[in-house]
Amino acid sequence: MTRRTIFVDTIVLPFNVFTYHDDDFYNLMSELADRDETALLKIQGIRTVNAFLPTSNIFDIVNIDSEELSDVKKTNLFYS
Repeated sequence: MTRRTIFVDTIVLPFNVFTYHDDDFYNLMSELADRDETALLKIQGIRTVNAFLPTSNIFDIVNIDSEELSDVKKTNLFYS
């Protein structure tokens, strides 16, 4: 497996952001982004910064036909 180096500008983040998980992580994401984007992270089981960073596109999940996603899709107008 090829290892990637990820460079992150952490100036707007708490110094200990890489220790955040679960509620601490989700609360931070809600502050930085939006509760709807945070809901997408929760559905995908992305609970830490380390799990979030290599994610290429958190919105790919909306292409999956799932009952669990229906409320998030309606809220974010992902229905066509």
